[in-house]
Amino acid sequence: MTAVARCAPPDNKPTPEEIATCLPYLGAEIKMFPQVKVFVALGQIALNGLWKILSTQHALIEKKPKFAHGAHLYLSQLDAHLLCSYHPSQQNTFTGRLTEVKFDSIFKKARELIL
Repeated sequence: MTAVARCAPPDNKPTPEEIATCLPYLGAEIKMFPQVKVFVALGQIALNGLWKILSTQHALIEKKPKFAHGAHLYLSQLDAHLLCSYHPSQQNTFTGRLTEVKFDSIFKKARELIL
């Protein structure tokens, strides 16, 4: 597990500058684990940051998926999958946008893809 932003910014939303500062750390971590089979992006910020790193490191030929809970894309150059989930923030969980069942379904799918 890793993160696009490594701080707790005001209003829980990192600025573009904070994300840009932290992205090299994410890139270094991804390089340390070349055999990753499933990436799970928790939120649109995570998807955008992860996509930027993967596109830079691997010149992806796939088109970035539109963010949606449950979105799935096979990354052929990496022989890996990308799954998207709503971020488990209080805003999403208290409103019911992300339920325990929905969140669990993402990790169930990730497990199926790994095995």
